[in-house]
Amino acid sequence: MPVKALFISQCEADQCNSGGGGAICAIEGNRGEAVWHYGAVAHLVIERFDDKVIVVHRTDPVGTYSTKYANGKEFTASYTGTIVRTGIYGKVLWNENNPGTWYAEIADSVCAVNHGCMLDQHQLVELGENSLGAKLYSAAFLCFKRAAEQGDYDGQSYEGLMLSEGAPGINADPAEGLRLLTDAAQHKNMKGELGLAHLYEFGIGIRKDPALAAGWKDEAADQAQAVRAQEARARANQATGMAIGATVLGLLFLGAMDSDGSGGDDDQRARDIKACNEYGEAGACTRLGRMSKVPN
Repeated sequence: MPVKALFISQCEADQCNSGGGGAICAIEGNRGEAVWHYGAVAHLVIERFDDKVIVVHRTDPVGTYSTKYANGKEFTASYTGTIVRTGIYGKVLWNENNPGTWYAEIADSVCAVNHGCMLDQHQLVELGENSLGAKLYSAAFLCFKRAAEQGDYDGQSYEGLMLSEGAPGINADPAEGLRLLTDAAQHKNMKGELGLAHLYEFGIGIRKDPALAAGWKDEAADQAQAVRAQEARARANQATGMAIGATVLGLLFLGAMDSDGSGGDDDQRARDIKACNEYGEAGACTRLGRMSKVPN
């Protein structure tokens, strides 16, 4: 039976008051994923969670935002909190020797309407991607859905694919999934284009059409090439002091991503295989995964 997803919006020390902090933790059972507004990401283990007390252990993978605060090692933190209705008030110990305080609110939805959201829509997609990589399917879907409601086409594409194929805790709705992916693809979203190609290629919720599948893959390949060119220009401009905002290729999780002409990068794939197999890195594992083979 699928485990219900819960979300904790939390602040540590004066992070939220100073404007640079705040995180959302997506939790299913005794595991979770978290993304902070300022860029940190973490895997969570829920050691205790009842109607009175919560105890959480946090690990930020090496190479992510918090590594610089842990001498190149994993950044860790342990949280204990007293629960009063939906609020949490407690203490945190960063890297085993730096104490502080934290407070949070528990909800069963992401960024509840009556409260400000700790993350922007792109960060919500990132939280969804990390949750998907950790097989927290309900949490991932709710993150994607919320991002889509805020107008993010990456989130809409993920939501569409999960609805098209279903997942543990997610009831399949192929018609709605097709609608969402078609809309995202028509707005030149690369994930939407690849998702739509996936549906046409395998006949998911629609008749198989190899020609249309190939056409949407080509559209996505063109988008990938444009993104790589933009990133190259950004690196060149940064080197000369003329930095511009680079668009980072998002997580590509469809089976179509591995096909010829999908714009895949062999070197990146090799790095992802190593990161996934040796370190269990969620993002790398998700990029290598296929939603059509989601385990039951």
